[in-house]
Amino acid sequence: MRMNVSQNVSIFEPLRSAWNYTRRMLFEPFDFKKWLIIGFSCFLANLATYTNSGGNFSSGGTDSSGASGESLMSVLEEAFGAFASAVLGIGLVLILLIVVLAIALSLAMLWVGCRGTFMFIDNIARNEAAVTAPWKKYARQGWQLFYLYLAGAASLIAVIIAGIVPFVLMSETEGWSFDSELSSVALILVISLFAILVITFSVLMILVKGIVIPRMYVQQYGVLPALRDGWNLFCEYPLEWIAYIFVSIGLAIASIVLVLTFCLFTCCIGVLPYINQVAMLPMYVFIQAYTLYFIAQFGPGWNAFKPLPPALTIPDAT
Repeated sequence: MRMNVSQNVSIFEPLRSAWNYTRRMLFEPFDFKKWLIIGFSCFLANLATYTNSGGNFSSGGTDSSGASGESLMSVLEEAFGAFASAVLGIGLVLILLIVVLAIALSLAMLWVGCRGTFMFIDNIARNEAAVTAPWKKYARQGWQLFYLYLAGAASLIAVIIAGIVPFVLMSETEGWSFDSELSSVALILVISLFAILVITFSVLMILVKGIVIPRMYVQQYGVLPALRDGWNLFCEYPLEWIAYIFVSIGLAIASIVLVLTFCLFTCCIGVLPYINQVAMLPMYVFIQAYTLYFIAQFGPGWNAFKPLPPALTIPDAT
């Protein structure tokens, strides 16, 4: 499928358009109620990112076990006597329950985040502060984006396991040590493959957010047609989308710096969910508006704004 778009695609003009649109949307005039509602949809759209804030559990601190050679069961028998087995069983059940609840909470946050993504895009594209209408209207798209993220996460985990298992099996072989040349080469290889995997996954996420999700929003259809159209569009304009990826990375770095600076001056209050989105709403609106303005250049079928944005001349697409 050829797009046959008869105009050059600008990389930086959408930045200016997004800046002007953000200013008009949020400040001309300033409406605090509208700000709070759009901030809420932005919070929902970013909700999935907070699932990565789990703590780190240390496996150290078992000096008594190392010194005396006592096993966990021996320690429990010393402390609880005949009830040691029951205590161990209860502990394992509680751990399993916590893990299940954590996974369920993460999935729920991801699902809400997928629904919120289309809410936030709708608020920006229509310059409206709405919650209920876009939540219901784009329910199907939210579910399909949720499935896409699950499939992506499962694929990522499978690739990581496939890369780690040979390394673990090799470590069990006789003569293995981190001082050996073979071990060092294997370790470097695993780290390199992991770095490549992270970069690839990050680039794919940028393209999904930049092409697939806006296409799903505009056409109001499922993820598979959006992936197909997105692939065709990328193949039609690879250099433009590579440039878009670099601009998106630059915007992401700048946003992280702004969030950290804001967090520093607010004693970390500014990093709290919803407070962060409301306080830094212009930044989030600008980044999303840039994506919408950029992809709108590829024709009406890619344009999310209603009516068409005055800052861009949208060509006819066949």
